[in-house]
Amino acid sequence: MKILLDTDIGSALDDAMCLAYLLAQSQAELVGITTFSGQAVARARLCSAQCKAAGKDILIYPGADNPLLIQQMQVDVPRPAGGGHDVRREPVPV
Repeated sequence: MKILLDTDIGSALDDAMCLAYLLAQSQAELVGITTFSGQAVARARLCSAQCKAAGKDILIYPGADNPLLIQQMQVDVPRPAGGGHDVRREPVPV
């Protein structure tokens, strides 16, 4: 099954657990990851670090840094150990 994960990873443990689960599943083909909800590039770096640790080459697309219609309410993102991959606005392999 092909899956595109859209995540606000970094604010709570649930998205990191979901990504870990998907990376470990042989039936799931994770074709890409998108990040959203404030600090999208930092969130993409967290995904990159997790994919790299799992030995997976997944494209990661950071989304917009701020919501289009409402004020930002998301908490700041912690930095991954080791810094993660250099993630830009275009897709980047891990």
